[in-house]
Amino acid sequence: MGTNCLHTFLFRLRGACEDMFTRLILNSTRVYILTWILLGVISLLFGAIAGVDTSNPLYTTGQTWLGIAVTIGYSYFGLNNRTNEAPKDENDEMDNADHDAPDGGDDDANGRNGGEEAKFTNERDEMILAADDLKSQLAEAEEKMRAAIDVEVKLHKVVIALKRKLNEEHDVAADGDTSSILL
Repeated sequence: MGTNCLHTFLFRLRGACEDMFTRLILNSTRVYILTWILLGVISLLFGAIAGVDTSNPLYTTGQTWLGIAVTIGYSYFGLNNRTNEAPKDENDEMDNADHDAPDGGDDDANGRNGGEEAKFTNERDEMILAADDLKSQLAEAEEKMRAAIDVEVKLHKVVIALKRKLNEEHDVAADGDTSSILL
């Protein structure tokens, strides 16, 4: 009889633990999602209310949250946010002419290759240079550095030559002084 009571107790304990862990897993997921939504909305609202200048990290976090939330919404409802052809804008500076890839590579998804790299700015609206621009600026800086080194080497040679001449004249003057003293 004691074994039967122990078996019944362990069976009920196992059932209670399974129910508790199932509820814990389901509720923790729900709590996580609701907390994520609540904190994202709060971050976006307080960031917008306080102003972009005073709460830049808070506002940026809220914007990031909003972007992720919209992306999740698109995915959940099976929506596609891409259109086949972008709307034409008269002020658009992008080169829309058809180009063939000179290197034999593929053109972009629309069958066009503008041949231009994207231009980006940082938070202070300073232009962030593309890799090709940076490479050309690096080459120019290296060329200026080589020219400066060449000038420095030439000046160093001139200084050495002038010091030798000065030492020679000093030696000649010293030899001339000693010969005049002896006479």
